[in-house]
Amino acid sequence: ARPSSVSSPSVRRRHLTPTIDVPITSDTEFGGILLRRLRESANADLGEMYELTKISKQFLQAIEENNFDALPAAVYVRGFVAQYARVLGLDPKQVAASYVGLYKRYRAEGK
Repeated sequence: ARPSSVSSPSVRRRHLTPTIDVPITSDTEFGGILLRRLRESANADLGEMYELTKISKQFLQAIEENNFDALPAAVYVRGFVAQYARVLGLDPKQVAASYVGLYKRYRAEGK
């Protein structure tokens, strides 16, 4: 008989609790600087964000620095930013739409 999964860790995902010092409205533009401020206000470093999101530190840093050239295609960026938002307790659709809008404007200007 196969042993029960005694050593399987709990899959509970921890969320961060940012202390938001800016009003978040439906018009809020979620760029990298705001996302970094929210992460830092929750006392989390990039290592902790990696552990919670499984997004590489390289991409997390690129998101926070609005380094769009270092990011993959928009479909991946949307997923990354939505996951980042979930961990911060934000609306993933709103944050992803806002950030991807910035990303696409940058890409359009760069061509």
